[in-house]
Amino acid sequence: MKIRLSNAYELPVTNTREHECLRVVKLDELIFHASCVMVMLLLLLPMKNVNGKPVPTVVFDGLPSIFHAYLVCLMGACYASVCSIYTRDIKPKIAWFYSAFALAFMALSLVLLFLAAALAGIRFLFPYSLF
Repeated sequence: MKIRLSNAYELPVTNTREHECLRVVKLDELIFHASCVMVMLLLLLPMKNVNGKPVPTVVFDGLPSIFHAYLVCLMGACYASVCSIYTRDIKPKIAWFYSAFALAFMALSLVLLFLAAALAGIRFLFPYSLF
């Protein structure tokens, strides 16, 4: 019985480590790492319970709906980027769509973060305004 190894390659043995320093990072991998880092940083922020749900007091103070939309967008970006990474070699067109969804979710999460930061800045500068 013959065993065929279709994906076996012989790698040249070299003493230089140039190939270890340079690695092309694809967009979906970058989105995955960025969304995971953002979620981990959210866990470090001080929280306040609003209607029984924790909301960070640093940026999202008094804005629980924007915070929950921000979390949904981060989860969507993470999910879509993982799907894009897994389907990249099998179905490249589907992976492209997942990558586009991940990029859209990440962009929307950044817009929500900047919106919350702008509202927090307005509240800080004008404490007795309508906001």
